[in-house]
Amino acid sequence: MNQLTRGKARVGRLIVEKLNTVTLNLAAGHADQILTPEQLMTNIIFLTGAADAGFNVIFNVAYTNFYTIINGSGQTATLKNAAGTTVTVADGAVGMVQNDGVNIITLSGLSGTAVTTTGAQTLTNKHLTSPHLTTPLVEDGDTGVSITSANQTHAAPTITIPDCVDVADEFVLKDTVSALTKKTLDFSGVTPGTGTAGIFVTTGATWVDFATAGQAAMKLLCSSSAATGDYATLRMRARADAAGNASAGNFSASAGVNNHGDLRAVEGYAQPNAYTNNNAANVVCGLYGCIDRTAGGTSAGRDWTAWVDTHMAVKASGGSYLMRLSHNGTIANDGAITVYNGGRMPVLFNFEDAAGFLTDAGDAGSTKAGYLAVQTPAGTKYIQLVTA
Repeated sequence: MNQLTRGKARVGRLIVEKLNTVTLNLAAGHADQILTPEQLMTNIIFLTGAADAGFNVIFNVAYTNFYTIINGSGQTATLKNAAGTTVTVADGAVGMVQNDGVNIITLSGLSGTAVTTTGAQTLTNKHLTSPHLTTPLVEDGDTGVSITSANQTHAAPTITIPDCVDVADEFVLKDTVSALTKKTLDFSGVTPGTGTAGIFVTTGATWVDFATAGQAAMKLLCSSSAATGDYATLRMRARADAAGNASAGNFSASAGVNNHGDLRAVEGYAQPNAYTNNNAANVVCGLYGCIDRTAGGTSAGRDWTAWVDTHMAVKASGGSYLMRLSHNGTIANDGAITVYNGGRMPVLFNFEDAAGFLTDAGDAGSTKAGYLAVQTPAGTKYIQLVTA
């Protein structure tokens, strides 16, 4: 043996001594594995091969020691002395035992199953620190839920799960029915695209049916405790940045069946209820409209604070008018209409055309200049118009 060979042999012996292991190969058998003195002085015993049945690993009472048994034999191994208690190590498991000179005993809390890199195994009472999970599967007793992540366009993205403050909660998914509470929705970063069925909140082209009287698709109960200023439960702004029309609210009440109920596109209620108000300047109104053009702005068009229009093609047989004023209270008021002129309204009415209820000509040579036709319970009457 040359010097190089002797050197290799010494290195080999050192490795074996440091590793302090022994391998027992159960090749297609299940004979008792009686440990030799050399094997009994090791600490780690590998059981390999393909045993065809359970088998015994027999220790010696003269060699008290601690052992780690790693069983990959395909069968259960029974660890024993000639007498005394025994310990079994299942296939695929790791057993940590002691030979105390009489019994083979399990070291408390140190037995378990060998965890491999590719085997399907269940971990219990484990904490994972900074794990990297690839296509994880959350078992739920059925088929499980697979979690995937799209390729991220920014480096090291972070998703934070907030503190739920000891309240049971759940994740909200984009395509499942969920009830949201305590949420603030911010659409300021949304790119709207070209859809016309509603961008931020929509039911698309689907009519969602409500079959119980008194229901509402949206209901907000909000109050203001501010001593000054204006408060609005819903504040919407529409801005025209081009020649197209802009509407802050577009409401429609339409029919879907014959003999439908009343249709009211907008209802406005002001409810002072049974409270007292000692402020003589206080105003209560069910509907308020205002044009707010600041000084310096100009327009070649027209201004109407309110525009009541109809596009009907069939007249209702019970009566068809552009506006109705009614009083269904229990106490008489002071009149139907009140006008504050402020010295800035030169005429009460501006009739854009002379037709229908307006006759815009009178008798020649007199101050009579036409008349307005009005309907009373007694029939059609006429209000005479005169020139100044």
